[in-house]
Amino acid sequence: MSELRELVFGLRELVAELPRLVSIIMTGERGNFTYAQATLYAHRGDPITWHCPQGEFAIHFRGRTPFGLVLLQSVEGHIHATVTADAAPGAYPYVVAVCVNGRVVIDACPEIIVEVPPTPPPDQ
Repeated sequence: MSELRELVFGLRELVAELPRLVSIIMTGERGNFTYAQATLYAHRGDPITWHCPQGEFAIHFRGRTPFGLVLLQSVEGHIHATVTADAAPGAYPYVVAVCVNGRVVIDACPEIIVEVPPTPPPDQ
């Protein structure tokens, strides 16, 4: 049983080291949003990057934020932020606004879930 616990913990650590990337693609006249990782799981201190090939976009957190800022924006298609060391565990929904051809389209679907890092198994 302890080998299984160590394996599970090792996998969690490996996944925690993967880059946190959210891709935002808007298509269609009415602004159909597609996300790669609409729900992103992260830990305190994790860097997160959003990419939007349409270019200019903004992210606005409703109520509370894991980054210290409620509004993040870019004219170049990339936003980089790091989850603060004191971010409370829980869900952080946000709104995405993309500017295409002078028109702003908004979607309020995605969220970041800040998790408490796993506790390592006790030494046997």
